[in-house]
Amino acid sequence: MEKEYLDSIRNGLKILSKEEVDKTISEIEKQINERLAKEEIADILKSMPTAQEQINECLKKHGIDPKMVTKNSNFIISKFEELFKVIQNMVEIMSKNNFKSNLKIVVDLLILFALVSLLKIPFILIRYLGESLLQYLKLPMIIDIWSIIIEIIYIICGIMFFMNVYTKWFKNLKVGEVKEKKEEKIEQPKQLGEDLTSISLSDKKDK
Repeated sequence: MEKEYLDSIRNGLKILSKEEVDKTISEIEKQINERLAKEEIADILKSMPTAQEQINECLKKHGIDPKMVTKNSNFIISKFEELFKVIQNMVEIMSKNNFKSNLKIVVDLLILFALVSLLKIPFILIRYLGESLLQYLKLPMIIDIWSIIIEIIYIICGIMFFMNVYTKWFKNLKVGEVKEKKEEKIEQPKQLGEDLTSISLSDKKDK
């Protein structure tokens, strides 16, 4: 019970440095241990602030709005949940679709990957510009660090771009859209043939 309580607080304070988190946990453990000689652990935890209240108080001490932390974490989680739902929906639809419908989806995916690749061009230019300026310092390690930082930023931006565009493009994907269009094209000549037959029959009756 005590471990779960402390683990909840530790997880809620991940935004802070390890030293700050350890310090906060140590203070709470000290409060609990001081009362353990006279009270049961269950009664101690009941009388203490909840894990969320402890987290909020600690964040406020460091000038952080707890509501903003919750919103940011919920936003990231919701984005990934939405992405996984769209992927699951796409797999299900592709299993039911015909070849032409699936081919269109594959082409759209290839276009999306191409756009993500093109997104790297400005990052390459920024990296080379930074490297050319840092060469005057004659410190190869700094140039390597600069390249790694730019690469990490590109990966993050690329993932976010891919997630947003992928979700928008494939969120409302439906089964057999191409198939339905094909059937409509087949029905039109058929209907035209029926109309021509009726006209020829009417002509014969007139004669």
